[in-house]
Amino acid sequence: MKMQWNLDTIYKGFDDNRYKNDVNELKKMIEDYQVWVDGLDANSSAREQVVHYVNFTNKLHSLAEKLAVYAELRLAANSSDEEALKNYELIQNELINLASPESIVRKWIGALNNLDEITENEPLLLAYKDFLQKIKGQTAYLLSEAEESLLSLMKTTGSSAWGKLFELLSSKLLIAFEKNGKKENQPLSVIRGMAQDADPKIRKDAYEAELAAYSQIEDSIAAALNAIKGEVIQTAKRRGYQSPLDMTLHQTRMKAQTLDAMWQAINESLPDFRRYLKHKSALLGHDGPLPFYDLFAPISASKTSYTLDDAQHFIVTNFKQFSQELADLAQMAFEKGWIDAEPRQGKVGGAFCAGIHSIGESRILTNFTGKLGDLITLGHELGHAFHGWCLREESPIHTEYPMPLAETASIFCETIIAKAVMKNADKEEQVTILENSITDATQSIVDIYSRFLFETTLFEKRKEGSLSSKRLQELMLDAQIKAYGDGLDSKSLHPYMWACKPHYYSADLNFYNFPYAFGLLFALGLYAIYQKKGTDFVEDYTKLLRFTGKGDIETVALSAGIDVTKIDFWRNSLKTVKEN
Repeated sequence: MKMQWNLDTIYKGFDDNRYKNDVNELKKMIEDYQVWVDGLDANSSAREQVVHYVNFTNKLHSLAEKLAVYAELRLAANSSDEEALKNYELIQNELINLASPESIVRKWIGALNNLDEITENEPLLLAYKDFLQKIKGQTAYLLSEAEESLLSLMKTTGSSAWGKLFELLSSKLLIAFEKNGKKENQPLSVIRGMAQDADPKIRKDAYEAELAAYSQIEDSIAAALNAIKGEVIQTAKRRGYQSPLDMTLHQTRMKAQTLDAMWQAINESLPDFRRYLKHKSALLGHDGPLPFYDLFAPISASKTSYTLDDAQHFIVTNFKQFSQELADLAQMAFEKGWIDAEPRQGKVGGAFCAGIHSIGESRILTNFTGKLGDLITLGHELGHAFHGWCLREESPIHTEYPMPLAETASIFCETIIAKAVMKNADKEEQVTILENSITDATQSIVDIYSRFLFETTLFEKRKEGSLSSKRLQELMLDAQIKAYGDGLDSKSLHPYMWACKPHYYSADLNFYNFPYAFGLLFALGLYAIYQKKGTDFVEDYTKLLRFTGKGDIETVALSAGIDVTKIDFWRNSLKTVKEN
């Protein structure tokens, strides 16, 4: 069967009167908000104004999300949809007008000395105490209105422009490569994708061609990286943060104690990953440690294929083993047109899930071809949809959760499906499942650790001055050696990993690495608890998902009886990977 999503419950088109009315409503809300902010100091009742702000924020979030998601989904299904692109840009341009008044209101809230008294004496605000305290905490790091405005403007020709230069250079980099007797110029993404090719010669040749090609752009993107990180260092300093990492921890609402506990547990587990890498190296016929170009080499391949009907039945049946609510959500997603499954021309690659809180639904995009990995990916994305389902009765404000918690439900559901496949799989398919799982874990834990080490050192060295491409390569190699140890061949590492990861080139995504490790291990830790408690854990799990937008990471975890500041939790999570 073919499976494409139905967007009619959102809007039936850009000419739908509901869409037109909502766009007009958004414009009016922003205009009214600007007027209200202009008269904020003259208003006598701080309590009434805070109530007004909370109500406005909830309504705006719901409306803006619905409008923007509709255009984004249209574009994802057809990248040539010019009408969708035009309307997406229209919505974004309207939302830009909120930046200045929003900054003013947040500083005003931050200056309220009696905020606790205001929230405790107003039933509506009591539910938003954490949200308001978060704003108050953030305002300590805000600059003056003029400085914030200037910083925002200068970013467009500063870090944002340098980031676009990186995107331009890396996307236009073509690499001459011969495959099957045919030589063609291939984009960087295609060459990097060959790391999973079944032919060992292609994997090695692609790796060597990739490294050689960076010489064409390395000096330019090194300049971009220096400019962006330099801006981040100065911004963090001016705002009063101790460091860029301190700034990131505040933004992700995580304590340094939690991060330290996770890294300590990961450090203890590195010998296990190194043993795995050396064993994989031997299976692939190498005499010593594994070469970097064989990190993603397939050990075996699953021959089982699935139709969408097969996938639906398998997923719903096995989700029911966890909870009826999860199974019902999956069944509804399949039956109600929430899923756009098959690949086609013009559709974006990969997979994602978009929540539409205002209608209590989600939309899932995959590129399903019937492979085992496609089945597991579908389970992963339905996990995101279940997270959104658990939040459907929460206010829009409380659907915004810290980034490290974003993969909690998805990895949990992915694990349910992978474990279910393992039960009935033959030996070769079991090897495929385990190998894919361990490879993913190695990337999310060991490689992520190397990237964290690299970025930490990069910020330290950038304070002293700009770093050349050669110096950046040295820092990356040093980080990889510390993380991978004797698991990888030190003579065939990847010195240009800083040149192919776009997160490094965004001033707003500093240390966009540890959330991946956190997400994997937190979800696996929850699954380990489920294996011990069984169905008694289901209520705690759904309660945790409902609570994800109401506190910092430590508070959310404690709602399920988990202390993520203690190393034992992370050790238990890593045991699951070790068992694999």
